[in-house]
Amino acid sequence: MQSGLQISVVYALAQRQIVLDLELSADTTARQAAVQSGMQDYFPELDTATVALGVYGEHVSDDYVMQAGDRLELYRDLVMDPMQLRRQRAFTAKAAEEAAATTTNKTSAPSVKNKA
Repeated sequence: MQSGLQISVVYALAQRQIVLDLELSADTTARQAAVQSGMQDYFPELDTATVALGVYGEHVSDDYVMQAGDRLELYRDLVMDPMQLRRQRAFTAKAAEEAAATTTNKTSAPSVKNKA
């Protein structure tokens, strides 16, 4: 391979991340860099031929031509839709708040009003 382009390839799970530095030819695409990275050696479940790609947090197409200093990010699938996750957390928080309010009302002494 002719000397040229220095890039980093990054993949992360919740507990583990790997950053690999690569030297590539000047016309290497994002998909080619992902496949050539060898990242699947560290994460056998990773399919570098189909994984979503990005450079510095921006999604890129397979044919994006890598530039010197780029950080190619291999994106894992979302476990849950972020909007659905927010709704679920809000529902759980509201239910806990209502349960706490019900418990507080049952344990507090009844108020006594003085008739004057």
